[in-house]
Amino acid sequence: MKNLKPRLLSATIFGAVVISSIYFSPISFALVFGCFLVIGIREFHQLFGIKRFQLNSLLAIVLGLSFFILSYLTATQEIGESFLLITPILSTTLFLPWLFHKTKGESISPLITITSIYYVAIPFSLLFFIGFDEFGTYKPLNILFLLFLVWANDSFAYFTGSLIGKNKLYPSVSPGKTWEGFFGGFLAALIMGYVLGVYLNDPIKWLVFAAIMSVFGTLGDLVESKMKRMNNVKDSGNLMPGHGGVLDRFDALIFALPFVFVVDLLF
Repeated sequence: MKNLKPRLLSATIFGAVVISSIYFSPISFALVFGCFLVIGIREFHQLFGIKRFQLNSLLAIVLGLSFFILSYLTATQEIGESFLLITPILSTTLFLPWLFHKTKGESISPLITITSIYYVAIPFSLLFFIGFDEFGTYKPLNILFLLFLVWANDSFAYFTGSLIGKNKLYPSVSPGKTWEGFFGGFLAALIMGYVLGVYLNDPIKWLVFAAIMSVFGTLGDLVESKMKRMNNVKDSGNLMPGHGGVLDRFDALIFALPFVFVVDLLF
């Protein structure tokens, strides 16, 4: 209980920064989430044992930010979609530092670097295509409401699991998660999705979003838990006292966003 106060304080500050940055303007949203992207990539590298800042880390951050910025400019109709083709061409440069690695332990770092871009940079970049319509108009509620779905799912999964949870979901990876908690979070996300969808005059799409965020968000949480267990760490970082790092806070959103993006295209 002695850690409850700093946990609540850090969560409140973090939530206020995230919500206000999204709602204030697209520039503030891009700046704050661009910082999260940089921190997230660095956390991913440290999670897999790349403690010191290597050239690959710098290249991953530069390439990740490049895709992030190009996605923003594309979503706002500043440039055409063809500019995004630059990114896969640049990605081959991540293998060049491999030529200068001298130890076997370092040989896997280019693969970790590329994975960090797919795991962190691309999902964050997809937020722009959800937050802007086809005319380049900023729709901050689309992004905020996705976060509300994640928070509803996580909160009610925790409370339901704490109250009535008996059947473990995946004990070898996340001992605290239960099937009862999962279904409690899923139901809460659906209710939240329907309410938000009615407000936006599109309840069916937001019910689908809610189901995606709950199912794939839970899988994302498990994936990140597995990565931490593989590397014997408790948190991905220390951005928030008592809550871990960027990857700990956005693991569900990161994993679910590509699926939300595809559904958004289809609708």
